[in-house]
Amino acid sequence: MVNLISKPLGRSERTVLLSVIGLLIVAVIVFAVSPVVFRDEEPIPAMTVDSGADVVDNLSSRGWDCFDSDGDAHLQRCFANESDEVTASVSILSDDDAVAMIKAEATGSDSDAISDSLTAATETMDKALLPAGDGRIKGLMSGNAFDARELPGDVMVETTPSSVKVLNGKDGGASANTVYLPKALPLPDQLAFGLEKKGFECHVEAGVQCDSQIDSVDVAVSQDVRPVDPNLIEVRLGPVDDTTKGSQSKGSKVREQIGTILADDAVGLTDADGAEFLAQNAKTGCRGDFAGYEMSIVTGADDASGSIRIGFTSVVPVATSAIEW
Repeated sequence: MVNLISKPLGRSERTVLLSVIGLLIVAVIVFAVSPVVFRDEEPIPAMTVDSGADVVDNLSSRGWDCFDSDGDAHLQRCFANESDEVTASVSILSDDDAVAMIKAEATGSDSDAISDSLTAATETMDKALLPAGDGRIKGLMSGNAFDARELPGDVMVETTPSSVKVLNGKDGGASANTVYLPKALPLPDQLAFGLEKKGFECHVEAGVQCDSQIDSVDVAVSQDVRPVDPNLIEVRLGPVDDTTKGSQSKGSKVREQIGTILADDAVGLTDADGAEFLAQNAKTGCRGDFAGYEMSIVTGADDASGSIRIGFTSVVPVATSAIEW
């Protein structure tokens, strides 16, 4: 029997064998290195209008109240109104083509509740902006006073213990200074004129003070131009006996009536949805955006005083130098 293994290889056979060995070596190197290469390639966050809408949908499914803050979806905001421990919100600013900014912020005395709210917000961002819900944005929460990290696609993530902001710095991305112009509050004379048409007695000097009664409950609407806050209109309802008669409590009826007055075109501080929100969600800390203004329940029906205090302000999302307003 001939021993084929010990047979000397010819020149052509040696060339073929060396080529095969070389290919095997290259294949092994590629197989070993490629997982590292792919692992190091970070996905680019999808700063698209659809991704911004997904953030809103995900937060809504978690029980947050979400609003088209300027009426045309250039600015959308969501509030964690169900939480009693923290005041939390997420703002999504965009134009017709891209998202310019997504910002989550939370305040309160309970640091764990703040962390939980920001975690919920960043999880929705990761799910909407990154493939397969990559937890990269959530993972950037460090607890430091301030951190900034650049992601692929010129996307900047800025974090503090109470906020997470995702900014689109990509060329051709949304330009915030052409996206959103806050709606100015009515001037004192305008506010007084509208409320007087609804039966209020008003006095206009440096600011405006308007008073009336609804179902024997004192109602006051005020705006201090100087020196307090010209960007705030405050509505106060005197102590309400919130006993229930029939299907609706007296307090709810009064809130519904003042909401209807404030939604009237002559006053214009809210709209029909805002009036319903005031009647149904008058809990301390609740917020919502209606008719271009933010409505904040400073003290609600749950307050021991029995009084209700509501603030109306222009909706102005906070930005940084990364995006000029």
